[in-house]
Amino acid sequence: MPRRYFFTFICIILSTMIFSQDFKLQLIVPQTTYILKEPILVKGIVENTSGKTVTIAYGEKGFKTGISMKRADGKQRNDCMRPVYVDYMGYTSTEIAPGWKKEINEDLSYSCKDDPGEFIVQFGVSSQGPYINYSSDPEEPRRMEKEIDAWKGALSSEPLRITIEQPQGEDKKAYDYFKGEPMAKLDELLKKFPSSTYAAYVVYDRLKGFADADFNNPKFLRSLETGIFLSNSYPTEGGWSWMKDEMNAAWWSKWAGIILKNHPEIWFADELRLKLAMNQVALKNYQAAEADFIKLSKEAKPCIAEKAALFVEIMKQKGWVSAPVEKSVPEAVVVK
Repeated sequence: MPRRYFFTFICIILSTMIFSQDFKLQLIVPQTTYILKEPILVKGIVENTSGKTVTIAYGEKGFKTGISMKRADGKQRNDCMRPVYVDYMGYTSTEIAPGWKKEINEDLSYSCKDDPGEFIVQFGVSSQGPYINYSSDPEEPRRMEKEIDAWKGALSSEPLRITIEQPQGEDKKAYDYFKGEPMAKLDELLKKFPSSTYAAYVVYDRLKGFADADFNNPKFLRSLETGIFLSNSYPTEGGWSWMKDEMNAAWWSKWAGIILKNHPEIWFADELRLKLAMNQVALKNYQAAEADFIKLSKEAKPCIAEKAALFVEIMKQKGWVSAPVEKSVPEAVVVK
């Protein structure tokens, strides 16, 4: 079975929002054009924007969130795995404060075998009710003990349209070789089709969440100083391998170089460059790292540029690079 990808978006590439009396819904996608079986990574966020505490119920007909993807031509998607729903024995409730958020992440390519075409993606929340808990007494199984008073309703984001196209070139070779499941064998994919779009997502799976990190967090900074930052397991052409220090950094340099050469406009290109710059910090190549961060602060998309500029200042505070010396202005000489 193909590996399922979980991920974090740090920048809004394309999004749609809808506001109701109680909630704001936001749907985020990184791009609008994909190839067959390319991961379609989307995020849905629901936020309590009512300005007050709202009670929601969990249970069979309680509060649920979901992201849907349908063909624009009305036809059914192919070979979709249907979710299995569990009947809950009862309902519980919780109070959510103003500003409460919940987000879900999905790879919409995972569950179906799609044909090329145009698709409509939406994020929704629903809570139908009634939220009735019944007696657990076997002699009186339908005696109502309590009905929970909680939010009821259904909301959907504005639809976003995406397009799925046939793979071309190296991507088509990979797609055909793996019989329509190019993400099924990661080591073989990296070995035979390293420049494919599919291989790029294997690398992204190890990158996810990095640029969301709090770079000013003491624990994060200690990981850079102690070497933990460059210590992890990675997929290779021969299987998974544990790598540390220079070997770890070399893995990133190799695969980032392949991705940026063959897919310079891929949506996570700036995140890759940010990771390479941070690797230089972990290797204590501070001057090179500073130069990379400064370049990113000027050229990257806004969210990455902001993170890069922030880390330049952190490096100065830590004494890893020199802060510019402020030149004092000489006092004016009064000529009598």
